[in-house]
Amino acid sequence: MKKHRTSFKKHKNVFIFLGIIFFFGVVSGIIFYLKQEPNVQQSILVNSQDIFSHNVFSIRNILIHLGIIFTVIVTSFLFLSPPLFLCIYFFEGVGVGFIIPILFSVFKWKFFLYFGLYFLFIKFIYLLLLGYVFDSQILFLKEYLQYIKTKKINFFLSLKRMFLFSFFLFLNDLFTFFISNRILLFILK
Repeated sequence: MKKHRTSFKKHKNVFIFLGIIFFFGVVSGIIFYLKQEPNVQQSILVNSQDIFSHNVFSIRNILIHLGIIFTVIVTSFLFLSPPLFLCIYFFEGVGVGFIIPILFSVFKWKFFLYFGLYFLFIKFIYLLLLGYVFDSQILFLKEYLQYIKTKKINFFLSLKRMFLFSFFLFLNDLFTFFISNRILLFILK
């Protein structure tokens, strides 16, 4: 546990930076929703009530997450993954920011319980693991640059770490699909 805490402290700046990107995404999502025409907002609310009566997280989400992680790992060798990760974090924030006013309109004061559980079960753990994959990406890119300069292969540990956190992301998606969805649906009824 102490090693994990030390590791987090060592890479605290990466997580703070990702948190700032996420926060700007949340603010952008709220503004984007509030700037919609009233009839568009009403249409979104009507359609969203049906969404929340079914699974919040679907197999499609799992496939999208797997596609994103695969794309990020492949783009690592082209040095394109850091901007891609920042875009992912920003758009995750936009999604959360967009859903906040919708949830509040649909669930009124139950919103705080539902959103807290939704964010904890579905988003927070996902974003934390995604942050560790991003951190692994940065370490991998540093070691990969070193490999290109010196031809000494030493980036396999970072690559293995990146795959390990990607596997944890996949397990988190499965947990979310099979367990968290049911908990959230139970609360909604």
